[in-house]
Amino acid sequence: AGSMESAVNALRADGAFDYLLTPLDSIKQLSLVVERALAHRKLLLEREALQTRIRLEAEWLETLIANTGDAILAADANGMLTVVNPAAVTLLGEKAQVGAEASGCLPYSLASLVGNWLELGSRSPVVMEVGWVGGSTQMVNLAPVFDKEKAFKGWVMVLRDITPLKNADDYRMKVLSEVVQRIQMPLVQAVNTLAELNQMGRQDDRIARAVYR
Repeated sequence: AGSMESAVNALRADGAFDYLLTPLDSIKQLSLVVERALAHRKLLLEREALQTRIRLEAEWLETLIANTGDAILAADANGMLTVVNPAAVTLLGEKAQVGAEASGCLPYSLASLVGNWLELGSRSPVVMEVGWVGGSTQMVNLAPVFDKEKAFKGWVMVLRDITPLKNADDYRMKVLSEVVQRIQMPLVQAVNTLAELNQMGRQDDRIARAVYR
């Protein structure tokens, strides 16, 4: 043991021992470099996959907005349009373009709705019916847009033509009114007849039982 210790001390004194350990240090450093490189590559692949997913979802959302029959508009906090789908252009005209001022593109009914909503400052979603050109009716959904810090960033508006539904409701009410008018007179006559039979039933139990049934 003593001779072994003296030999090791002699190797250290001559620098030979450190020379023998040098390759081991190099291998350790190389393994650390490889490990970091693999971790970096994994992060790059994960980020690339995430970016691909975000891009695909964005493309799908753009396709959905572009092909929906509802008019969709969005504006930033300064009132400049940031989203205008083809249905909105068809409904509002060519003036409704991204980058245009919303108040200059919206008809008075919608502009006043947005203006009053902003003045209230409640920033709560609003759903209401608005009369449109040609006697049609639009269902307007107006909602705020917030960022992660809950700061107001603008608004989004969706308009849907509900004229067929309104016409269907009006038609149902008209039919119901006509049915009520048709059955009103026979019903009154039946009630009067029962009243007369009730008077007769006071003198004849059989008639009274029939009226009761």
